[in-house]
Amino acid sequence: MDYAYRTFVESNDLVPEELENLFLVLKSKLSLKHYKVASVRKVLKNYFIEFDKNEMKLELLKEFLRIFDKKKDFVIITPFKISVETQLFKNDKEFLKIFV
Repeated sequence: MDYAYRTFVESNDLVPEELENLFLVLKSKLSLKHYKVASVRKVLKNYFIEFDKNEMKLELLKEFLRIFDKKKDFVIITPFKISVETQLFKNDKEFLKIFV
C-alpha cells in the first residue's frame, strides 16, 4: 500500500484530496483487519467500532485499546462494540488517522 502511494506521489506533482482519502481509508481498513473490526460508523455525535462476534477475543480488544486509545476516551459498550465522541477529533479524517 505504501509503495503504491509513494509511486503515485513521485509520478504526480499534485495528489487529489480524494485519492489521499482513499489511501487513508484503505490503510485504516488494513490496520483494523488485524483486530477483527467488522465496521466503523459515525452516528450522530459518536463513532462506533464493531468487532466480528465470531472472531473477537478479549485479549485482542485489550491490545486494540492499548494501541489506539492512548487518551482513554473510548467507551466499551459491549465486548464487541466501542464508541468514542466525534468532538474529540477535528474531523473524520483525523479520526481515521489514529489507525494508520
